[in-house]
Amino acid sequence: MAEKMLYHVKEHKHTAGVIKDVMDSERYHTLLKERVTVGSQVLNHKFFEDPHDVVLGLSTDGFAPFRRRTQTAWPIVLFNYNLPPEICFHLEYVLSVGVVPGPKKPHDMDSFLWPLIQELHRLAIGVHAYDALSDEFSALRAYLLLVFGDIPAISMVMCMKGHNALSPCRMCKIRGVRIPGSSNPIHYVPLCRPHHPDADADPAFVEVYDPAHLPLRTHGEFLRQAEEVQMAPSEAKAARLAKQYGIKSIPLLSTLSSLSFPVSFPYDFMHLIWENVVKNLMQLWTSQYKDLNTGVEDYEVNPTVWEAVGEASAASGDTIPGIFGPHPPNVTSDKMSWTAETRSFWFQYLGPILLAGRFTHRKYYTHFVLLVRLLCKCLQFELSADDLAEICAGFIAWVEEYERYFIRIYYQHDLQRLSACPVTVHALLHITDSIEATGPVWASWAFPMESLRINFVLGPHIHQLASRYPDYQIIHVYLFLHVTHSH
Repeated sequence: MAEKMLYHVKEHKHTAGVIKDVMDSERYHTLLKERVTVGSQVLNHKFFEDPHDVVLGLSTDGFAPFRRRTQTAWPIVLFNYNLPPEICFHLEYVLSVGVVPGPKKPHDMDSFLWPLIQELHRLAIGVHAYDALSDEFSALRAYLLLVFGDIPAISMVMCMKGHNALSPCRMCKIRGVRIPGSSNPIHYVPLCRPHHPDADADPAFVEVYDPAHLPLRTHGEFLRQAEEVQMAPSEAKAARLAKQYGIKSIPLLSTLSSLSFPVSFPYDFMHLIWENVVKNLMQLWTSQYKDLNTGVEDYEVNPTVWEAVGEASAASGDTIPGIFGPHPPNVTSDKMSWTAETRSFWFQYLGPILLAGRFTHRKYYTHFVLLVRLLCKCLQFELSADDLAEICAGFIAWVEEYERYFIRIYYQHDLQRLSACPVTVHALLHITDSIEATGPVWASWAFPMESLRINFVLGPHIHQLASRYPDYQIIHVYLFLHVTHSH
């Protein structure tokens, strides 16, 4: 284990302009030049100056530990990026530091994070530890580099309001707009909104945002706004400011000098892409997205054609080796088998084949294939500066085309279609910045949390089955190892 912990020193070699691990990120290299601060005290050592210093990532997410029940639990886990990328997310190396018991989501997440934050302050100063390789005692230090999870989870740890705020995006200050005349409290974020009633009511209203130059939040501004909300003279004033800024209070994680708000909190690629953007696209193609029709466009796939696509999806599993993942489900009828993993495989490898020639106009298929190409590019093991520039330009083009094809509020002036532009589509514009700031998408996606959830839910049942039926021991071993290491 001690040898593996030196991967980032002995094996990883940083190449300027290339990102293949969190140690290649801008945030990591910024911290290399800074002295550690704990409270108001500036310490003598810098971040990660000792080869034994540990790079950590924090993740949390809610899940239902019992089937057919709605109660949730929230594990709080740490990941050790000093380990090689191929093993750092294996269950045996995950540091489970706590579980918020539920039965509902935490009202005050900071109260549950407090013991961990205290430990991280101690580790920033240094803890007396034994080094098995050198047979000596030294100061062991560890620093939290990034925090990730789905949007609701990260909104809690960042003390943000999420999609109900006027500024629903945690990365930038784009102003959201509501559907006129609707009681729906969600604020949507199209790039263009020149005909919205808010444009006439507010002189500072921005009618068109440049996707290449969004008004990004900064660490200092974020904390100043958080303090302004927390120190407001009345609850009414605090509520108004919280809605305006999208920030409810000063987050406890801001006491860690290794974190920068909001860049240390990248969007989780798994939930953002496979559980939101891709899922919503498939609903748009099948007339199942928020009761929206196609307007003046015609992007829906004929139901009979979609059924044939579903049958072909299910049949494809008979000739695809199991090493590629679970058997592809029927996209039409098998709703229970659609997970982030199966949707990822289908979208990247089956969709481009099965959807060719299925749309009434080729422009919809071209738009879909552009997204597939961009996602595959994001998943490369190494990303150069040219790759990142291509990803950035590609997502800008894709989002702009998405608004033309699926929303078209500027052509139809139909503001009732705003629900087709949630913050999850807008977040695609921040993927490139997040990769540059905190590292590749695999370093901050929630697939490891899914493995932990599956192990938590199924592990006791597998052990119980093996103990009651000894003949099933081999099945027990296989299932447990598969669940533990599949991601």
